[in-house]
Amino acid sequence: MNRLPTITLPLLSSLTLSYSIAVAQPDLPTASVTKQPIDVEHRLDGMVEAINEATLTAEISGRVAEVMFDVGDVVPAEAVVIRLRGTEQKAEVARAEAQVQDAKARVVETSRNYRRIESLYEENAASSQALEQAKALMEVSNAALQVAEATLTKAIEQAGYAEIRAPYGGVVTKRHVDQGESVRPGQPLISGFLPDELRVGVEVPQRLIHSVRKRGIARIYLPGREDKPIEVAEFSIFPYASRGVGTTRVRLTLPVGVEDLSPGMLVKVSFVLGTRPVLVIPEQAVVYRSEVIGVYVVDTSGVVSLRRIRTGRKLPGNKLVVLSGLEEGEQVVLEPVKAVAHLKQRSNQ
Repeated sequence: MNRLPTITLPLLSSLTLSYSIAVAQPDLPTASVTKQPIDVEHRLDGMVEAINEATLTAEISGRVAEVMFDVGDVVPAEAVVIRLRGTEQKAEVARAEAQVQDAKARVVETSRNYRRIESLYEENAASSQALEQAKALMEVSNAALQVAEATLTKAIEQAGYAEIRAPYGGVVTKRHVDQGESVRPGQPLISGFLPDELRVGVEVPQRLIHSVRKRGIARIYLPGREDKPIEVAEFSIFPYASRGVGTTRVRLTLPVGVEDLSPGMLVKVSFVLGTRPVLVIPEQAVVYRSEVIGVYVVDTSGVVSLRRIRTGRKLPGNKLVVLSGLEEGEQVVLEPVKAVAHLKQRSNQ
């Protein structure tokens, strides 16, 4: 009975001392590992396309007299991009103008003759047959004038085809002819597009089309800017599937003013198919040691340790998805430098 206190007291003293060290919390800013619902996305490769893209072709035969713009040049709307010599067309205009002048002279002559015959007919000095004949000649001359004027209009229009103009302002993407070449009707001359209005085309597997149509949420990830996706407000799903491929084409309209994009570029297109909960931590808590990714964790007894983790994608608000290595509710240090200093201090004690 007398020996029990002598054994118990040192044990109690030791336990009390170790407990007081364990509960001493380090002065480090921390954040809890939390769960957060995120969108379940299915990403596909898409290609940037121009909404307004055109290849100008020759309407008449001729020889290229001048090419005004080259690849990469910005072309104003209605600007002349290529000029043909159009010698034959100019000759047709001159010929049609002469025919109009001749037709006008005949109209004047036949009208004057009709009025003269009409005056004689009223004085019973001309027959009704002569009057009808004069009237018919006047009507024929008027019809001939209309034909001549129509021919002139057509000739002027044909001559206008010698100047190829841009239907809208844009950028030249390809020049199909050079100065001095002969061209024929329908031959491509120059191509271009309007850079302000772009879209993305993507082939979506048939198994996803129902979810894509139901959810109606899509994002576009640009190269080098994956952390800032573009929310697509409008996209259209083709009413038919691509034959023999098992996909359906979807077009997504890009907002006006997106920089560093041009037709033919590849981008990632993401369609939201649902949501799921994931663990997230502040991005500032993550440390990188060579190929190791980790965080400093403070356990319930105040002990700080480096924990290796596997991270996923970055979320808005400077947060990272944690795929493994942490559990909900654990505390991670927000300032890893202070965590290192704390561990060195403890090791020196």
